[in-house]
Amino acid sequence: MKKTILTLICVALLAPVSGQQYYNTVNSRCRHFLNLSVGGGVAVNMAKAPLVNTKIGGDGNFAFTYEIDKKAFFFQIGVGVDYILARQGLDPFTDSYAGRFDKDGFLLNRYSYVYTSYAEQSHSLMASVPILFGFQLTERMYISFGAKLMMPFMSTYKTDASLYTEGVYDMFIDIISQNVPTYGFYPEADYTYKAPLTFGLTDIYVAPTLELGAKLPIKKKIDVRLGVYAEYALPVVSSNAKMDLLDYSMVELNPQLQNQYNLAENIRFNSIAHSRFNQTVEGEKSTAYLQNDPSQYLNVGIRATFRFDVTIPPKICLMCSDKFIPRAKKGRNPSVSNGNR
Repeated sequence: MKKTILTLICVALLAPVSGQQYYNTVNSRCRHFLNLSVGGGVAVNMAKAPLVNTKIGGDGNFAFTYEIDKKAFFFQIGVGVDYILARQGLDPFTDSYAGRFDKDGFLLNRYSYVYTSYAEQSHSLMASVPILFGFQLTERMYISFGAKLMMPFMSTYKTDASLYTEGVYDMFIDIISQNVPTYGFYPEADYTYKAPLTFGLTDIYVAPTLELGAKLPIKKKIDVRLGVYAEYALPVVSSNAKMDLLDYSMVELNPQLQNQYNLAENIRFNSIAHSRFNQTVEGEKSTAYLQNDPSQYLNVGIRATFRFDVTIPPKICLMCSDKFIPRAKKGRNPSVSNGNR
């Protein structure tokens, strides 16, 4: 009975010491996590150019990252995919050509395509490598900052334009506009063109990133960081090639054969982000590039990062010590006593 009571007392005294040692060991060691993050929000092209008006687009991202925590600090690195929907438009403008003839052989002083509206939206998928540093401000709140390395691998764009055509003759005072389709003066109509984005696929962006939010538990060894993020994607490698915005090379220009259907089927619009105005665009616009600087995207949204704790727990053994392990003398079997050789 005395031995039993003494044993219980020793266990009671050693238990808090063992727990404290385990707590200190766990919190002083690095913890390891595998993370899945998904986010979405809005995207805006911040580059400025004459006549270009930017509209709000969309942003989405998915990433798989490895995280290591040390006390209140953490570090993440991984791979991911980002999606950007960019939307831009142009103010009304006129593209004019001199020296054309009508179907009767009369010379026009000017033949014009008058654009009353012009809108474009592009869809881009980018491979990304996020690198983030963070700090746990409180038990729940955190802040992280870092950067993403991004490169587009798939891009398409779609252009919707409304235009009509008109002409100016020496013999007439008034402009012949819209209402004589047999002579190439077509009424206002909508034209659409869609194509893959061939320029910019070798572009590389660096996006500084900031995120602020809260860490919420889900279950043992699983939690989620829910935060608001902001990213600013800046090109560090980009194509300087520029094409004319408007392409009539496939359109039938023979006054005997031209018609509005042929114009709708064969007109081409190049991407705003990788084009310049044609030299035939009227006024000062004729020499202004649509995009002097490559695209720069500001992305703002909400991101959820699900963390899976894969830390291997330490093994604590207070009773394991060399002084409790008998050492065998040279040439003897320690399991055999002197009296039982």
